[in-house]
Amino acid sequence: MSNLQMKMINDRLKTSEETNIYLNQKIVQMKKESNELLVSISEKEKIPKDIKARDKTTKISKDIIKNIPDEELRKLKEKAEQFDNLMEQLIKLETEIEQQREEIRLLTDKLNERKYDCGAVAVLRDKLMAKEKVIEQQQQRIEELEREKWQNLL
Repeated sequence: MSNLQMKMINDRLKTSEETNIYLNQKIVQMKKESNELLVSISEKEKIPKDIKARDKTTKISKDIIKNIPDEELRKLKEKAEQFDNLMEQLIKLETEIEQQREEIRLLTDKLNERKYDCGAVAVLRDKLMAKEKVIEQQQQRIEELEREKWQNLL
């Protein structure tokens, strides 16, 4: 029966170690994904600054439109349409940035949960090893008592 208990304890320990390895791999993977998302967000945040600078230029141009010939006015209207398109793209990018920030937050939360899980697995492994030592000591004590019993019977 004690061998069976030892096997069960060893199986639990192996399972805990495998779980710990798996969780550590997941943590590394999530860190990489998080870093990639942060880089992507940084790149997308640079785009709105360029568009805002163009917006100021366009506002100044509207004040001057009255003095511009028709040919130039047509060109400016085309640029205004391009500006509107860029603003739509900006809005889409800002929405994507917010979504990616939310994904990063969720991944960070998951990462923190995994770290907690790894710590819990380590604690359980330590407790399991301590119990194994106690079981070994008890087995040795039982063997000693059995020897004494047989010596007393003889």
